[in-house]
Amino acid sequence: LLVLFTMVLFLCAAAVLVANRLAQNAVDNLARSISTSSPRATITPRATSLAGLQSIFDNNPGKPDELKTGSSAPATFTINEAWQVTEIQNTHWNDRAGAAPGAIELQAEDGALYGLWPAAGVVGHFEKTDGGSGDVPNAVWVVKPNLVIQPGTYTIVDSDPDTWWHSSTSDTGISRVMGLRQEKP
Repeated sequence: LLVLFTMVLFLCAAAVLVANRLAQNAVDNLARSISTSSPRATITPRATSLAGLQSIFDNNPGKPDELKTGSSAPATFTINEAWQVTEIQNTHWNDRAGAAPGAIELQAEDGALYGLWPAAGVVGHFEKTDGGSGDVPNAVWVVKPNLVIQPGTYTIVDSDPDTWWHSSTSDTGISRVMGLRQEKP
């Protein structure tokens, strides 16, 4: 009986090792396919120093009275050189209610998708000229992709366009993209 128990235990351990190896191979293959499927972006984690951090894109007009909630279109930006995207922020004012954080991704002009990063919700403080102000939980969704993107046009895709803030003159969602300019090879 002890021999049988030992054999069963050994077979279970071997099955776990094989499953772990198969899972690791699948992850490695996926990572290789992502990093080689498009020349536009690489998902290579880098040591990120905040020195040199700059705004790559920011379409917030800075006037809260000119902003409103409801069915926003994705924001689009164009870059002429490579950047490491360190942070994307989408504003979900949602009539002073915020919104449960969803996800954000980038889409390159060739259709390649990067991310679907789960967002963290942070408190946003807003002051309106009509006297209204306050702290709104989950008013800003933040993701930190650490993604190097090449020159081109990119679209910011938000999982909840109905609560994404936009200006009164455009239905484009309010976003800010921060990053580090990459040295030319």
